[in-house]
Amino acid sequence: MACTFDTTIQDKYLKSGGLECPLCGSKNISAGRLRADCDYAWAAASCGDCPAEWKDLYTLTGLEILQETVK
Repeated sequence: MACTFDTTIQDKYLKSGGLECPLCGSKNISAGRLRADCDYAWAAASCGDCPAEWKDLYTLTGLEILQETVK
């Protein structure tokens, strides 16, 4: 079930690099498979030390050329 939250929770989570539970601060978190649709991606995440569940959200920020083809 989705809920609203104070933006300071999100700010704290982003500052941790997504490595700490946004509710209890535990580093015992896990994320599921990355999914994508159109211009963003997400992964379900949860905490192993409290009942928190959330989605990590990702947006396209750039690209890295791995191989150039010659035509």
